[in-house]
Amino acid sequence: MNYGSNKKLFIRKLTAEENNELRKAIKTSTSSKTIRYAQVILASSEGMDSKKLSETYHYSQHNIAVIINAFNNEGIQCIYPKKHTGRPTTRTDNQKTQLIELTKVSPRTLGYPFNSWTLHRLKTVAIEQKIFEEISHMSVKRILDAAGEFEDV
Repeated sequence: MNYGSNKKLFIRKLTAEENNELRKAIKTSTSSKTIRYAQVILASSEGMDSKKLSETYHYSQHNIAVIINAFNNEGIQCIYPKKHTGRPTTRTDNQKTQLIELTKVSPRTLGYPFNSWTLHRLKTVAIEQKIFEEISHMSVKRILDAAGEFEDV
């Protein structure tokens, strides 16, 4: 796609349902990106060219073309944020079990100078005990939450 050409680029004709959904998204969405994309699409459908859209909505002409082409190809779904699954988990069930078992042992029994676990202490000890090569205290929290064990820490 040549987004930099001088060819006029407009949104295809909107259906009544698309028009209604775009207007609803502008009024009710909590995502600023969804609102702005919907505004760009509606303005384009009303005849505003990409140069004027760029000036009005503070997007580059390239980004305006991307939005218009996305709508023309994908439809209304292009205004909504895509789900990003993030990095896949690298924690094994065995590691998670070992972490949960660690919470059930008194830190003093293991030779530590404290009586109770915190997320940061669990993180440090889990790394020292070679349960994990690295782990954040928030990952410790997520593992314990998922197992229903967080209240005990």
